[in-house]
Amino acid sequence: MLILTAIIITTVGVSVPKAYAIGRIYITPAAIDDTSIGPGSAISVNASAESVSDVFTWQVTLTYDPSILSCTGATTFVGSIFKLDLDVGPTIDNVAGIVTYGSTKIFGAGVSGSGVMAQFTFSVIGRGYSHINYSQPYGADTFLLDSLLHTIPVSVEDSSFNNYVAPPSATVFIEPIKVVNPSLTPGSSFDVNLSIASATDLHQWTADVFFNNSILNATAAVEGNFLQSTGTTTFTSTIDNGYNATHGQVHMTGALVTGTVSGNGDLAKISFETLALGDTPIVISNVDLRDASNTILPFTTTDGFFINVGVRDVAAIDVSVYNWLIAKGQTKRDRQGGEPWRLHGNLQRHNLRR
Repeated sequence: MLILTAIIITTVGVSVPKAYAIGRIYITPAAIDDTSIGPGSAISVNASAESVSDVFTWQVTLTYDPSILSCTGATTFVGSIFKLDLDVGPTIDNVAGIVTYGSTKIFGAGVSGSGVMAQFTFSVIGRGYSHINYSQPYGADTFLLDSLLHTIPVSVEDSSFNNYVAPPSATVFIEPIKVVNPSLTPGSSFDVNLSIASATDLHQWTADVFFNNSILNATAAVEGNFLQSTGTTTFTSTIDNGYNATHGQVHMTGALVTGTVSGNGDLAKISFETLALGDTPIVISNVDLRDASNTILPFTTTDGFFINVGVRDVAAIDVSVYNWLIAKGQTKRDRQGGEPWRLHGNLQRHNLRR
């Protein structure tokens, strides 16, 4: 409680608490949400009281995120009913994110009414979300006392600051996007990478990969080099080739112990065994990307595709065409009123399979 109680304890004796209607203390603005307020800018908030009676001493302690805001001062306004005989503080701890400030009367009755108790100023040092809250519980480090040294009941309303700017979307994709190889007959194996492009401040990620389990089985999933290029990482993977009746799943998650990484690279390498001839999408799902403050990062995904069935072209020979005008969505006869447009000739099939 700073030194406020020590100042006033000698001026009053033990007494019975008074009955009050409940007022409120609040912070204005109730929220500051503005991406244009970047590092190097300054903001201020007011700690105010409304409908309070017989305030002899008050103390306000605010908490905030010290990675986003740095408190630079606190003051009471000249002319405010809450600028009492003696101001105490501010006491600022920008490591813990705490500032305390107060004011007390020395003699006489307390004040009643509504107004600003104090204005707190901050320097913006980062981007993101920060609470600006009265310390809890009320009555400990934040309190209003009446002239008998009893806590005046109030409701408490906090504030916040947010200047977060979402980075550009990263792309999470299968590389190569298409595996088209008739030589990958049953029993063969191949690898694909789960890759990322245009990542910004990635700290941790989670993703699932699904595939047709009648065509492929996953055999392994190991971490790629993207996060490892920056520092120590953790990586886990779970393979469930019988995820359901038709699909297998590879579940993966990776994280840096500390720090972030931006740019392009491979998150993981997945190995598959071919079970049969056919094709299957290799689908990315349940992606979650986070930065070091656990903020969700935006992304898009591009799925992969596997096929090991040979595909050959169809060749057309001996083709002739009537004198036709062909328009989008319709056909027209020629000027002589001939038959509808048609293709003459023989089509030779060349072992077309899929």
